[in-house]
Amino acid sequence: MGRRSPSVGVIGDKVYVAGGMNSHDWDYENRSNPHIDPDVDLDGVLNVLQVYDCTTRTWELKSRMYQKRCAAATAVRDGRLYVIGGEILEEDDGMIYTCSYCTYYNPEDDAWYNSPDLPSSRLCSAACAMGGPSAGAAQHSPGERAPRNHRQRERPPG
Repeated sequence: MGRRSPSVGVIGDKVYVAGGMNSHDWDYENRSNPHIDPDVDLDGVLNVLQVYDCTTRTWELKSRMYQKRCAAATAVRDGRLYVIGGEILEEDDGMIYTCSYCTYYNPEDDAWYNSPDLPSSRLCSAACAMGGPSAGAAQHSPGERAPRNHRQRERPPG
């Protein structure tokens, strides 16, 4: 099964693939695909984190992100995978929102943490880690039309 717009980074000899959106090449009627782990949510935007170990050539499921998220920028710094901006799926209304969230995954304790949010939402952006903090570098042109069920969403208070 294909996945589009995931966040991908390399830490050591492992490839981390977070979130993304499922491609539509599986049997929705029977909710099955023989090529995917049954523990992975198969509907639309994902919050799953899968890790490929290049040494053992195996995949492992790790802690899920707090939100179902795709089209986010990714950077690796100090052994952590940063997922920046992108789109989230809100379960309560089924809408997809552009977000300003910045979270990171720490493989040492298999946990996700919040980092300071971006000043504004970003979609399909790029990021890199240099000598300082990670920062978004490029994004969609403001003139591009967003999908019909697409809105901007800032992190809820609390």
